[in-house]
Amino acid sequence: LLQGWCKANGYLHLAVAHHQEDQAETVLLRLARGSGSDGLAAMASVFETAAIRIVRPLLSVPRAAVRATLAQWNIKHAEDPSNSDPKFARVRIRALSSSLAEEGMTVRRLADTASRMARTRNALEDDVAIALARAATVYSYGYTRVLVEPLRHLPEEIALRALARLLICIGGNHYTPRLARIERLYAWIRDGASG
Repeated sequence: LLQGWCKANGYLHLAVAHHQEDQAETVLLRLARGSGSDGLAAMASVFETAAIRIVRPLLSVPRAAVRATLAQWNIKHAEDPSNSDPKFARVRIRALSSSLAEEGMTVRRLADTASRMARTRNALEDDVAIALARAATVYSYGYTRVLVEPLRHLPEEIALRALARLLICIGGNHYTPRLARIERLYAWIRDGASG
């Protein structure tokens, strides 16, 4: 809804108030789904969509500090009613936060984990960019030419990520296909695809 409004009104950037607790909850939700390093990196501080750039400048700021600042400056804000509806997993995870903190899984530690995983993701993406520059050519007609030999000699994680990036590019999607599908494609390339 917000993206649509921005697009309709000519705004290129949307700043949202996701804060440290939101980031910690995202880590837990992604962990529950079995995410790897990309998922555990949680929300990016800058996220590009086809129409706008979403900016999250408060990911390292605790919720209490955001609310205190709003109160200090007498700025009214809206609370999303879904933030207290237990039918949503995020709300149920939030209800566990004090118990998790007692076990050492504090909001700060979870948010720090997201930062570390983002750093890992960014380093891997640099290697993926180099690999794709050597192994793939993307054509404006909507297809790509991939040299399989360079892919076969990459570390598996880099090759899988490279294939995922190609599929996003050609398919026009925002998210990668399921990992199991990419692994099957990579196995086919690694074990005998030619040309």
